[in-house]
Amino acid sequence: MAGPTKKQNVVVLSVAFLIIAGSVVVTLYATGFLFGGMSSKDKGFQNVTFTDAVITCTERTEETYGDRIQNVTTDNHSSRFDNKRFLYKIFLELDLHGVNGNPVGNYFVNCFVRSSDGTIRKYDALRKDESNYQAKPDDGTNMFGMPKK
Repeated sequence: MAGPTKKQNVVVLSVAFLIIAGSVVVTLYATGFLFGGMSSKDKGFQNVTFTDAVITCTERTEETYGDRIQNVTTDNHSSRFDNKRFLYKIFLELDLHGVNGNPVGNYFVNCFVRSSDGTIRKYDALRKDESNYQAKPDDGTNMFGMPKK
């Protein structure tokens, strides 16, 4: 039996070269070095910590209010990670200056950050003295308006 012919050697080497070249092209495309990659939006897994979430919310607050900020404090007692929604719920207290340096007052900032990618899902700033809540006098009903027993 004769050994492999020259034609067989060329075919085997050509197939091996095509497999290797194809593998290199697919790897370069998947890593983003060729044609912009699979998805520039897909960042993969990120390890977003509580501290990262606080920094993200503080930076957003500084972008929003700028030089008017007198003091920003994180409410470490209420701020937490919500396991069901995979969100960091960050609560900040904010003191602002008004026009000409006059104090405006205190604000509460509610900032919810996704743990998967560190983006802000919800951002609200509420003035502390906006609620003019007054205790309702006892009129013989419970909190649903039903008569008390």
